[in-house]
Amino acid sequence: MAKKLPLKVKNIPDKDFLFRNFNLKLIIKLRGYSAHEVPINAFRDEKGHGMSTAWEKYCSAKKLRRLSKAPKSNGVIKMNVGNIRKIPVLLVIHKPTMRNYGHSLIKGLPDNRAEKLKLRSRLKDLSEWVIPLNMTLVKSHFNI
Repeated sequence: MAKKLPLKVKNIPDKDFLFRNFNLKLIIKLRGYSAHEVPINAFRDEKGHGMSTAWEKYCSAKKLRRLSKAPKSNGVIKMNVGNIRKIPVLLVIHKPTMRNYGHSLIKGLPDNRAEKLKLRSRLKDLSEWVIPLNMTLVKSHFNI
């Protein structure tokens, strides 16, 4: 059995960008949602290990979407690393995997609900769609 070698971790420059998948199932209510707006639910750290992203240098938005469990139900957002790092408590860390060398994490979301909501709102303001959600699927998800 071949020994697994650790993947080289690199420093992500502030000028670079991260991509993040967003599944339409995370839209809780369609009311008030604009197709051009990134929902605040896109910034969740479900397992407490950091928000999973992909470094643009090593992973395209299309590839990241293909890597998801349900690509057609996902959109992809883009964020600038330098702008994320301007938020004092947040860290951007390159954490490559065999499947995605560009895999990275945004770490540091606080446990306090009010503080977490403020940070998620700031991340939302720093983000834009690269591959928007398919609004036909969104509407069918809500039986519209």
